[in-house]
Amino acid sequence: LSTDKKRYDKEIIKPHTSVAALLEKFRSVEIPFQVFIEICPKLQPRFYTISSSSNAQPGRITITMSVLKGGVCTNYLAKLRPERDTAPVF
Repeated sequence: LSTDKKRYDKEIIKPHTSVAALLEKFRSVEIPFQVFIEICPKLQPRFYTISSSSNAQPGRITITMSVLKGGVCTNYLAKLRPERDTAPVF
């Protein structure tokens, strides 16, 4: 695979194969967890629309979002329980 560019493009690049999928496919590969973390793509910050009014609810914000299949952040936010959970903001 590493010497066959066409095969690499077909099996890895075009289907956007993830590191996790490769490790699942090639179970004999063992890498330290620290190395796995370093080679995983970093999550990028996502921006959301603030849909609340500071006049109506001082000190509290409401966000508008769409939950995407496989989306990390939107699925995390969708699982939060109103009035019980909080989410960190930057």
